[in-house]
Amino acid sequence: MSVVSLDLLPAVGIGASLMGSGGVLTWAAQRARKSSDTPIEHPKRVTNFIASLEARTWAPGDIPASMEAVAKAATTLFQAEIDYYYGLRIGRRSAAGAFRTAAYISGSLGLLCPLVEAAWPASMGLAKWGYVLLAVAASMFAGNQLFGGTDGHVRAVKAQYEIERLVNGFFLDWQEWRVRYLTAPDGTLVTQGFTLVRSLMIAVYTVIQEETGEWGEALADAEASAARSMRLHAAGQDKVSSKAKPKPDPSRKSSKASAAP
Repeated sequence: MSVVSLDLLPAVGIGASLMGSGGVLTWAAQRARKSSDTPIEHPKRVTNFIASLEARTWAPGDIPASMEAVAKAATTLFQAEIDYYYGLRIGRRSAAGAFRTAAYISGSLGLLCPLVEAAWPASMGLAKWGYVLLAVAASMFAGNQLFGGTDGHVRAVKAQYEIERLVNGFFLDWQEWRVRYLTAPDGTLVTQGFTLVRSLMIAVYTVIQEETGEWGEALADAEASAARSMRLHAAGQDKVSSKAKPKPDPSRKSSKASAAP
């Protein structure tokens, strides 16, 4: 019986390949080139998986190779999910870093503006810009939450590592299955092999569904928080505007009344 193809090793050894930044970039570039023909989230990947299974033959002499092909088709299907969460992780990390950096800089400058004006009287009017910068900082924090910067990064890292754990665990279980089948092949072991693949699929899709649910909840909360902040800000602006309107001068009214015939 042939052994599992070495093409499976990059998929199940991702944890080792992510040890260094150079390995990360090399692995990501290779995977991007391999999967550039079909977007990761495209349903065609499921169609390809089903077609790969339908192409198997199950005569007694074909069972070992067909089982290996089933295992490879499953791990290939979930390599795409690992690629997806890795790319999402990088994008969200960059976005979160940009939002936090902008918030830190603008917030720090906003706090310094009134202090500088107090220490340097020649800089009159600088304090009012502090409020503007503080508003920018608050907006950056809101943008980080609304666009899923930090939360999205954490979710993507968690999902990627969880799927890697499942794929790596499946690979070890598959090695054990191969040894047992080589030692004493029978129909029961074939059923157990399909059970391993099915368990992997259920576990991976559970991770994806949970991450998607968390994303939906986080997005809804962020949108509600942003809308609430905007309503409060608008109410505050209305109060400021109403206070700024000039009040009628009662003395002018009395003078007009006395001048009337």
